Amino acid sequence: TCDPEVSMFIVQFTSERSKKFSMSELLQNQIIQLYERKQSIERDLELLKPLSFVSYFAVYENPKSRTLFRLSIFSFGFLILGFVIALFKDVNAIIRR
Repeated sequence: TCDPEVSMFIVQFTSERSKKFSMSELLQNQIIQLYERKQSIERDLELLKPLSFVSYFAVYENPKSRTLFRLSIFSFGFLILGFVIALFKDVNAIIRR
């Protein structure tokens, strides 16, 4: 029904068109993959940056031991607490007589 030359031209045209289509799709896929990889690399680089709120610990030039000072404060506090408890017990014993 059709001329063989025309049918060959149609077949050739459609095969070239499908090749162009597949090449275009292939390029689009590669572009998308490259963009995703670029985003992944940028994200990884951001995660590798040092945290800004981390800083060095303070190092004192003349560290002094405050253990004796703290011990004396606690001892004095417990001595006062003992006096207060003894006073309440004494007052309680006088009231119950």
